[in-house]
Amino acid sequence: MPPSFLELFVITPKPGTSFTSPETKQDLQWILNQCMSGRGGISFSFRQSATNADQLLLVSCWASKADHDDLDIRGVTPKLLKVLMGRVTMPPNPVYFLSMEDEERKGFDFEADVLGVKAWFVRGVCRGVFQEEVERRGVKGAWCVEKGVAPKPLVMPDDEVELKIIEAAEKRAKARLEVGVPDVWVSFETGDNADEMESFGHAVKDYVEKVEGGDYGKFLSG
Repeated sequence: MPPSFLELFVITPKPGTSFTSPETKQDLQWILNQCMSGRGGISFSFRQSATNADQLLLVSCWASKADHDDLDIRGVTPKLLKVLMGRVTMPPNPVYFLSMEDEERKGFDFEADVLGVKAWFVRGVCRGVFQEEVERRGVKGAWCVEKGVAPKPLVMPDDEVELKIIEAAEKRAKARLEVGVPDVWVSFETGDNADEMESFGHAVKDYVEKVEGGDYGKFLSG
């Protein structure tokens, strides 16, 4: 069985827009529902930062990378991004693509009331020892991977905005490929493993340059 494919990104509202407005919530819910109804959809949610109400984290998970790409092939992705662009600052920052073994993904509660997500920027020469500590402690997480250039829709849209979205996404993907994937490991935490993750953080502090992220509560689910 192929590994699950996850995409995570943080969004903030456009000036004059609120994530709590009925219109914005309706658009965000539509995006989640479209993803969930697609091929291989497992879990999709917008989560609100515990420290900043104007920051949402999208956590999306497909059964495989091919299932994720199916949205591009069917021309759904530019439609989703067009709606998102009307509500949030673009492009999202940061964005993480992860590949997680299916059994490990099933063993973690992505629907927890509070989900801690941290990105560990590992020093270039320390990936090996960092991974050893991950395996020794059995903590939940995955290394960032490169999504690559999205496949073009089988039928290109007539909508000019959607066409520009496809072109811009291709340019960003090619730029990422030139830079390469940084050694970033993303961890997931709930109250059940908080002590374990704190201990892990102390153990790997000399192997990382910085850690970004925080706690996110429930907001909308697909």
